[in-house]
Amino acid sequence: MVSSMIGYTRQERDRNRNVRDRLAEQRYIPDLTNPLTPNKNLYSNYLLQFDKDYATGAIDDNVNNLIQGYLAITANPYKKLNYIGRIGFDYNEGIRDVFWPRTLLENNNFVSNYFGYNQRLVVTNSIDMILTWAKKEI
Repeated sequence: MVSSMIGYTRQERDRNRNVRDRLAEQRYIPDLTNPLTPNKNLYSNYLLQFDKDYATGAIDDNVNNLIQGYLAITANPYKKLNYIGRIGFDYNEGIRDVFWPRTLLENNNFVSNYFGYNQRLVVTNSIDMILTWAKKEI
C-alpha cells in the first residue's frame, strides 16, 4: 500500500498600526511636542500613509509559506513479514519587507527586511516478523 499527503499554506498578515509598537520596532523616539490631534480627518490622513496605493504609501509585507508532506509505503511480501517505510518533509519560510516613508517619521525613512526559514526531513523504516513457536514436548 502506498499513501501520501502534501499540504501548502500561505499566510499574508497585516500588522497593526499602533504607534507605540511601530516606534518600538524602529527604536525611534519621536518629537512629542506636536502629537497627532484627536481629529478624525487628521487621523484618517495618518492612516492613509500606510496604504500601498497612496503616492508615498508604506510597505509592510508579512508572508509565511509552509509546505508539508509525506510518502509512506507498507508492504507485506510474505504472510509473516511486514515492512513500513515513510519519508516526510516540512519546510517553512517567513518574509517581511517594511518601508515606512518620511511622512510618518519626521522626515526619516525606515526600511527593514527579514527572511528566515527552517526545513526538516524525516525518514523512518521498520521491518517486523511474526514468529510462532511450536510447543515441544520433552
